Amino acid sequence: MELPFERQAMKDEPVPKGLSGADTKAYISLVQIYKMYGLKMIGKTQAKQMKESVVDAWITEKSKEDFLNERVKNLAGRIQDATEKYLENKTIENADELVRAFYNGDYKK
Repeated sequence: MELPFERQAMKDEPVPKGLSGADTKAYISLVQIYKMYGLKMIGKTQAKQMKESVVDAWITEKSKEDFLNERVKNLAGRIQDATEKYLENKTIENADELVRAFYNGDYKK
């Protein structure tokens, strides 16, 4: 599997702007693998194994990032909706709903 930024890493280009944490770690790892391979510090088999480990870790971390980003997006949407509802109609029920939105429905006195 080739990662979206792998060709840049292969050429030892600077880390592209806008990469996520998982992308940045994978990018730096790939740069090092390609450097070591180019300097004949490691062979093709070892380089391939190292790259597979980097890709596996990237897939796991990217999945976690995507999940958390989606959770944040959903939480922000619920808070915005509850805020708008409260500002339009300042009732104790709407205030309670806003508090629940902030605590993701988990608020306990």
